[in-house]
Amino acid sequence: MNKKDIDTTQKQYEELGYKIKDIQFQQTKINNNKPSSTNNSQTNNFLEENVKQSYLNLTLMEEESQVLSILKNLKSRHNEIEQILGQKENEKNAIMEDINILTQRLKMLDKSICKKKNFYEGYDKTLKDAENAFNKINESTKTLLSVVKKENLNLTKISGLK
Repeated sequence: MNKKDIDTTQKQYEELGYKIKDIQFQQTKINNNKPSSTNNSQTNNFLEENVKQSYLNLTLMEEESQVLSILKNLKSRHNEIEQILGQKENEKNAIMEDINILTQRLKMLDKSICKKKNFYEGYDKTLKDAENAFNKINESTKTLLSVVKKENLNLTKISGLK
């Protein structure tokens, strides 16, 4: 029900309220002007029925007004929840986008780490091979030096004998 319907219904209630007051006024007027008990009794019964009917209509109008008010509040709350839901959906989508971006960055970092590990392992192998070769050269040099010293000592002994 929109605002126009509510305004129209409210006008109808006001008109019905005026009719009820008018009937009550007529009943009071008739009661004051008619002394005859038979006519007065019939008129009173008729007016009482009209008043009862008007009272029922007024009660129904009040209840309908309350229902309209409750519906208005429910619609208002519905709109608030819809806005909150939209905000939460937007927040969720932003977080999902962040997750996707971070996932892509993680994949790129994993690839980079893998490449660097391969380079590291290559350098590590080369370094170990070079150290082993250097140690072998060092051992060979020591051996050679030892042999040369021994030969020099032998040659010095031989040259000193002559």
